[in-house]
Amino acid sequence: MIKPGFKLLSLFAIGLTLSLGSLTADSVPDVSPVQSTANPLGLQTVGPVNLAGSDFRSASFLTNLPNIMSYIDDHRDLLGRYRPPTNSRIDPNGLSWNTDMDVRVYFVDESSILHNSIGHTTNSDFSLNWGDEKLIFPDASTNGSTRTNSWPGSLGTPVLPGDFVELGTIPAWTPLDFFAIPNGGAQAGHEQNITLTYWTDPDQNSLGDPVQHFFTVNPIPGTDYLLYALEDLPFGAFGDYDDVFFIVEAVATPEPETYLILGAFLLMVIAIRGKEPLKARVKI
Repeated sequence: MIKPGFKLLSLFAIGLTLSLGSLTADSVPDVSPVQSTANPLGLQTVGPVNLAGSDFRSASFLTNLPNIMSYIDDHRDLLGRYRPPTNSRIDPNGLSWNTDMDVRVYFVDESSILHNSIGHTTNSDFSLNWGDEKLIFPDASTNGSTRTNSWPGSLGTPVLPGDFVELGTIPAWTPLDFFAIPNGGAQAGHEQNITLTYWTDPDQNSLGDPVQHFFTVNPIPGTDYLLYALEDLPFGAFGDYDDVFFIVEAVATPEPETYLILGAFLLMVIAIRGKEPLKARVKI
């Protein structure tokens, strides 16, 4: 009979092994076969767009997506404009966290006739220089059912709800800002036509536009989701704030010490277990 204490330790070792595996098993999502080639202002992407539901976190996000869409629909006024309660809005200017965060951005929806680009910067750096890897969704356009490429004379719809981009680790207290380039997704090869950029810091908007073009809320209390909504016209002309919706998800990254502690426990359990010979008792 295996002693209960050692059986418990063995089960604990198995649990630790599975836990360690789960920390890395979620790290390789599937890249979307359709990637926008738009590069407004000569900007490059921070990384590829990944398929909705292609890893554990994104699959979990998809289960919450209907609730997010319901939140949007439930907070439209009589004119159909998206209007989350003022007291629930979060200032998106220079958002930061008090610990290192693994950040990704999910595409949710859009209703604009424009092919808008969405990007980000950190450390209050509002410069957009040729070659900077700051684009998240070069063309945040969807038809809701299929991903399509852009071809000469025809603009595509390269993303679907739930598609996402990894921003990587954002260090603690690092300001994170987002920007939108109206119709930037239609500008492949025509970057010189870009004249407008809107930021989560309104002081950086083009044309001295003082309007905050982003609404930000936590649509599902208790989750790590922040919902951003874009108004893509100068000075908030229509003010419907439903031109692009995206979710920012920030999850605390495990400290290196966490891996060391788990590994040390696992080695200890294996060492103790290895020293105790198995004994079987047979009743006759």
